[in-house]
Amino acid sequence: EKGERGGLIESEDNLSQEGGCWIFDDSEAIENSRVSEFSLLMRNSKIKDNVEISGNSVVDGNCHLCDNVKVCGDAFVQNAKLYGNKIISGNEIHICTIFN
Repeated sequence: EKGERGGLIESEDNLSQEGGCWIFDDSEAIENSRVSEFSLLMRNSKIKDNVEISGNSVVDGNCHLCDNVKVCGDAFVQNAKLYGNKIISGNEIHICTIFN
């Protein structure tokens, strides 16, 4: 809810003020990354370097995403490390995977 303490952001641009998106208190979004619409970044997940999380996506459980990764639609990513120009979209689910 409004006023609730959330996760670490580097600037206000990291978390949209539109929709119901949220960065939970143990997660972080830095270096031009962005969480928007109704997406959630949670449980010790970190995004940086132009990562975009949008739609109704959930990034959960020790995820580390960087270098232009896009998570959109209704995608669910858990315990994953995603690097370099990847797009996870629609109803895709990625659990315990590492992409280099």
